[in-house]
Amino acid sequence: MDIERILTDFRCELRNLAWQDEIVERLPVLTRRSLASGEQHQVIAFNLESTIANATIQEEIAHFQTLGKEFEWKVFSFDLPSDLVDRLRSAGFSVGDREAVVVYELAGGMMPFEGPSPCEVRRVDRIEQLADFRHVAEAVFNKDYTFTTNQLFEAIQEGHLGHQAYVAYLDDKPVSIGRLYTDPNSAFAGLY
Repeated sequence: MDIERILTDFRCELRNLAWQDEIVERLPVLTRRSLASGEQHQVIAFNLESTIANATIQEEIAHFQTLGKEFEWKVFSFDLPSDLVDRLRSAGFSVGDREAVVVYELAGGMMPFEGPSPCEVRRVDRIEQLADFRHVAEAVFNKDYTFTTNQLFEAIQEGHLGHQAYVAYLDDKPVSIGRLYTDPNSAFAGLY
């Protein structure tokens, strides 16, 4: 597996590929990604040099303040400058939990995932199943999941398979959840 090629492809997609209902705005040293609905906004740095990093951060804060929108700055371990997280924290950003990019070579089969499990995992493909998804999400993450649940509701109604939810049941009680974003133009998926 060529990790450098995978990272190059991943960065290229982050910079250029708009998934369904998404807008991508490429600027010289960063990319803004937002949902067409205006609900979520992200900034991802590219070619950000340390000499302009602080000014660029302040420009993005001002840009989104002008729009009256909150935004998230996604930082990857390969982003420059290497102290970007510290610079964002100093600018007033709160730093969330660390996330991971996971790479699995599908050509090798699904052996690690084929063993027995005490849970039954069900794909959410009916509106009435969303109550279990939302219940677990709100209990685990201690926040309102109206926005995500509404997105899933629309995906089910429209038959859109690019955003799917899953609920794991133990003794027929919902105990865990997951979501999967896919796009036919992407080599990657978002797993939450």
